[in-house]
Amino acid sequence: MYLHLLGPVGISDEGHHVNPRSTRARGLLAALAVKPNEVVPDDVLIGRIWDDRLPENPLDALYTCAKRLRKAVGEVATGECVVRRRGGYELRAEPLAVDVFRFRRAAQQAARAAAAGNHTRARELYAAALSLWSGTPLADVIGGWAERTREVLHRERLAVQLAEARICLRLGRHATTVARLDELAADHPTDEGIGALLMLALHRSGRRAEALGVYTRTRRHLVEHLGVEPGGELRELHRRLLRGDASLDRPENVLLGA
Repeated sequence: MYLHLLGPVGISDEGHHVNPRSTRARGLLAALAVKPNEVVPDDVLIGRIWDDRLPENPLDALYTCAKRLRKAVGEVATGECVVRRRGGYELRAEPLAVDVFRFRRAAQQAARAAAAGNHTRARELYAAALSLWSGTPLADVIGGWAERTREVLHRERLAVQLAEARICLRLGRHATTVARLDELAADHPTDEGIGALLMLALHRSGRRAEALGVYTRTRRHLVEHLGVEPGGELRELHRRLLRGDASLDRPENVLLGA
């Protein structure tokens, strides 16, 4: 059995995929799957599923929700997976059956490979981590807890995307890295780390004028939306591009986290 949180919430086995029909059941699955093999207290689950819009009988509603989830899980798994414990519920599952934990493990392995100088292996592992995403995490779960969890996961994904971009620049994959960083810059126009990596990728692709244009655009967004000037690292990169600093072409020079 595999549990999917990095997109629509669902359960699958080798050839069958199920999305619980009930929004609340999907919320319960997500709330349990982030802590597999741990008892999550009733009050925590109720808060995550219903926020402050509590049903008339919260414990009865939670019981009904768990019953629906068991039915959905039963379509792809044998044995009892959603277990009632004193004061809460537990999801019996291997942590690596949950895509979030596989994503984190691959990212950690990639970071270790990069630190050991095995950049090709690091790129493969970063790519494997990112391939586990199938859209917005917890896409079909509502509520404040789900939104906060999405924000955390989005930050983790962005960190991995930037780490992969640095590795790709070390490996000389400048052109493909430009396309990925362009998308990230559009989504995060005031992120100086993304802007710097995009400038470097463009420069190494022979697109110096466009690299300088990224600085101008990033600075404008920072001033207009945050009321601040670019930080010292981005300004220094801009100066080095203007004076044609040859050291920017060295593969090991990837800036911001190198």
